[in-house]
Amino acid sequence: MLFQTSHREIASLHVSNRSCSYFPSDLPDQIEQAAKEVRNDGCIRAVLLVGGDDVFSYGSDLSDHAREQELADASPYYEVLPQLLLSFPVPTVAAMQGHAISGGLALGACCTTMVLAEEKLYGMNFVEIGIPAVMGTTTIFDSVFGSTVARAMLFDGALRTGRELAEHSPSIQSLVKPANDVIEHAMHLAWQFTLSERSTCTILNNSLNSSRREKVTRTLEVEREMIRMHRTKQHTKHSKNEL
Repeated sequence: MLFQTSHREIASLHVSNRSCSYFPSDLPDQIEQAAKEVRNDGCIRAVLLVGGDDVFSYGSDLSDHAREQELADASPYYEVLPQLLLSFPVPTVAAMQGHAISGGLALGACCTTMVLAEEKLYGMNFVEIGIPAVMGTTTIFDSVFGSTVARAMLFDGALRTGRELAEHSPSIQSLVKPANDVIEHAMHLAWQFTLSERSTCTILNNSLNSSRREKVTRTLEVEREMIRMHRTKQHTKHSKNEL
């Protein structure tokens, strides 16, 4: 469900809130419904993705799932999210004024652009908890953060402040602001997307996203195989331990 902002041409989509810092289970449906609303509303030219003040999103909540079952369930869920965002009809801006971990950070990276907070923490901990990379991050992070930083984030599971990421990723230096300024700057970026005719902006957005979609589609296939191989090795390991 989209919410109206102070600008008629800009709407917002909430991926988490103060009461829950994780993705809602129906987030793919919400994004798909938001896309339909945008297509039916000729005035909306950009959409902000927002979370809570302190936490943008921690991604999917793994606490209610056994690790092996989560590995079995994660692949389809995480494949849908990047495909939906990379097919969104208008530009998307992730206003990440709070911490963004794992799927939360990946979701923001799938947007047209994003704004991070200097003092908040960002990182990927999939490897740390025993799950290979998902959501196309092995490709998406390269284009957003640069290959050196992207590989470090995917392998070490460390959390870095927005300020630290900006120091090592020149491409995002202008997109890292004090937490209190993140929403305002994200709105400014979204407003810039509204300056051109919607049809022109939509065509350009689709063109830019098409190449990203193609790369991510191939990457998702590789990541799917990574998860399958990991599950096979884990099952073999458990079977040997039982013997």
